[in-house]
Amino acid sequence: MDINGSAQAGANLPAIEVNVCEPERREPGLIVFPVNKATAERPMPHDGVLIGIGRSGEAAWRVETGTGVGGIWRTRRNTILITSRGRILELDMSGNTVGAWTSRSLDGAPGEAEGIPLDVGVVHHSTIELPSGNLLSLGTGLARVDAYPTSETDPDAPRAPADVKEDVIVEFTRAGDIVRRHNLGDILDTGRIGYYSVVSGELGPTPGGDLDWSHSNGLFYDPSDDSYLISIRHQDAIAKIGLADGELKWILGDPAGWSAPWSGKLLKPASEIEWQYHQHDPSLTSDGRVLCFDNGNCRAVPYAPRRKPHETYSRAVAFEIDESAGTVSEAWSFAGPPGETIYSSSQGGAVELPETGNIFCNFSCIRTDSDGNPAEDNLDSRRHIRLFEVTRDADPEIVLDITIPVNRETGTSYSSFRSIHIPEPPA
Repeated sequence: MDINGSAQAGANLPAIEVNVCEPERREPGLIVFPVNKATAERPMPHDGVLIGIGRSGEAAWRVETGTGVGGIWRTRRNTILITSRGRILELDMSGNTVGAWTSRSLDGAPGEAEGIPLDVGVVHHSTIELPSGNLLSLGTGLARVDAYPTSETDPDAPRAPADVKEDVIVEFTRAGDIVRRHNLGDILDTGRIGYYSVVSGELGPTPGGDLDWSHSNGLFYDPSDDSYLISIRHQDAIAKIGLADGELKWILGDPAGWSAPWSGKLLKPASEIEWQYHQHDPSLTSDGRVLCFDNGNCRAVPYAPRRKPHETYSRAVAFEIDESAGTVSEAWSFAGPPGETIYSSSQGGAVELPETGNIFCNFSCIRTDSDGNPAEDNLDSRRHIRLFEVTRDADPEIVLDITIPVNRETGTSYSSFRSIHIPEPPA
């Protein structure tokens, strides 16, 4: 790891363009987010850098990780957890590795990287710390489905037996002992699909590739009832599940395609609502709302017609949930500056900041084709980042607007994931 406080763009630090910054209205401390490279030769995220933005919009801190960074999480011991393609790292604020865990491949082979071995297939996207000090992470498994859909567009296409990718939620100690695991295929309907559940469009090893039924990407613990939120991207759903017993408490998302008994767990709209699609980064705000980044892919589930990239948009959105009534309403959203349509087809994040209550939004992977039009093809390496800090007003006001553009000289483009807040800049 390398740590450097320089704010100048270089080989491993991208250019950071500050479009708007109102320091006096911003959250004190640092907002830290990963920035991953992508090139035509290496289109998957790699060589991630953690960047800390100060109150005046300056890049005040950075750590070069040497790997593609997925999820990021700040622990109670003031360390940072990152998840990276089958491995979890714990870093101190100087960038030193103080913990490492590695998972098996889907065929059972042990991880090649150094670290404490975990008895789970390919950890990915999200690892969080629980109040006990244990870690909760997303792993990958294969579920045998006797009648899996063969088409996302033809409801009359035959179903066939298939081994599909499912997510496995594991709690483990820092010593690597598995405390519990929940196979998502045992909790939700493996016969229900979303767009990309049959033909994913992702590259590289799991969790990408075809027959990617769930593709979960985010976890958040709710201490009020010892449960966790999980963002299930390819089901266009956020679910709440009991940590101790794996009981499904509710499902937030488009109700199309859910059959009994799962349909009985769907939250029903208490008022007019726009569902989230292919979302990331679920969390609970200080007032108990469910916040997420709504990527907006397709804005439909099979077998309704899907929207094309130029027809959709992304946003941060908060939902008000009445668990006793089983209802949900849309409480707040932010989709970018007035007059702009921003589509971040993958990654992304939204987090409430503790002192101001502002929301920091990662429009993390804005893809464009060679003509500059919105795109979502993972093979396309032209991607840039837009970051906002906004107020929680009904009409949100932007107090920070940052662009991390494509490097036109090298052809390197950039994507991010979610963000964390650090109250005091590291020494």
